[in-house]
Amino acid sequence: MRNLIQINEPREISRITELIHDYWLDASLIVFDSEKSTLSIRCLKGLEFQSAFVNRFRFPAVEYFLRISRVESFSVEDKQKVRFYDVVSVAYDATLKCVELRTGVPIGIKVVVTGLDLTVEETGTVVQG
Repeated sequence: MRNLIQINEPREISRITELIHDYWLDASLIVFDSEKSTLSIRCLKGLEFQSAFVNRFRFPAVEYFLRISRVESFSVEDKQKVRFYDVVSVAYDATLKCVELRTGVPIGIKVVVTGLDLTVEETGTVVQG
């Protein structure tokens, strides 16, 4: 795996959004490592051409992980149950110390942290479906 970006400052949150905007998070692979206090969210970036008018995920895709460290607590509210959600943005509320992922089809992912520490890693793995 190679780190594409790591941020620790709230003013840098847009760098994460710019990178993973239009990736697809895999709701079935959101994993919390309690020993490391890290939430890992598998994301996929489709390799095929995507039209701005067609908003759906296609294989093959490259695998990435968004890792949120220093996690105190988190919640995932998945009412839609569609598995893949298109990432629109990542937001951070410094007052609440809360990271929130925003997606086109709504899924509620809120992570309370002791401090901001986000990393995006590319695995190099191509997923076929």
